[in-house]
Amino acid sequence: MNANNVEQRVKDLIESGDPLFMVESAVNEVRKLIDPRIELITESVTQVEPPDRDLLNLCIARRQTEALSSIMKLCAEGQSYSATALLRPMCEDLIFGRWINTLSKSDADQFLMLKTLQEIFRGEAAQESFFPALRAAYGRNRTEASEKRIEFYKAQVKNLGEKLKDLGQLLGWKGRESPSVKRMAEQTDSLAIYEFFYHASSSSVHANPHHMYRMVWGTPGGNFSITNGHMESYYRHLAMIHGSYLYFEHWQLIQSHHPGPFEDVSEAINIWLALLIIPFAENESPGIITKRELAWRNPERGSPKE
Repeated sequence: MNANNVEQRVKDLIESGDPLFMVESAVNEVRKLIDPRIELITESVTQVEPPDRDLLNLCIARRQTEALSSIMKLCAEGQSYSATALLRPMCEDLIFGRWINTLSKSDADQFLMLKTLQEIFRGEAAQESFFPALRAAYGRNRTEASEKRIEFYKAQVKNLGEKLKDLGQLLGWKGRESPSVKRMAEQTDSLAIYEFFYHASSSSVHANPHHMYRMVWGTPGGNFSITNGHMESYYRHLAMIHGSYLYFEHWQLIQSHHPGPFEDVSEAINIWLALLIIPFAENESPGIITKRELAWRNPERGSPKE
């Protein structure tokens, strides 16, 4: 589809007067242009020697496309609140991807080697603690060998942590095994993304009273019901818009490393993304807090889907 055809399709969607249909259509059109090209550069990869920053960039690219695909599927199933949880890894992957590319290749690869090994040993320690405890709960005892393995794994985690701290002394995150996500954002001009998207998406993956209470809608003095379905339209809009924005930001990063596959579609991609991002920016919607919630004391409030 050339740029002229895209512009006409955009006009048709705007004239449809259906914001959610317009958003969903635009996201799917962008995915048709980007996803196959991401698949092209992430299939039949021949040089696989992790830990390697170039390989990591491809892994993040594929995670982003699969995350947005999952968001769209969950929204289509009426499970849009669950879709918002995927915004957290999309946000963190974007910031981490930007940050790791600010390091020299050798420093990045060294960091990734140490961090990957540490995460493997930390996972080994966690499962070695859990499964024997689970067996013990059903009448079987934890073995001595299991305790020794846990001690070994934890010692490896600590040793690798010290090596990461040593690397941090040289690269600017003194006293830590790695910089915080906020610090990564500050170093990559991503602080606004961190403060908005990281906060918004974190609320979906933590025990959050605000998100729990917004499940409750009804008539004061009457009956209430508790379900995320009351705000399905809001969550659907939020998941698709926020997800496409993070997807777009990462697309800009990956095409800077792999420009070839996107040269013939960049103009069309930018047109579709403008349809999604410009209204988001100008209308400041969907935001983190809804007007409906701010009027919660209104005795006439009903379900936000009314």
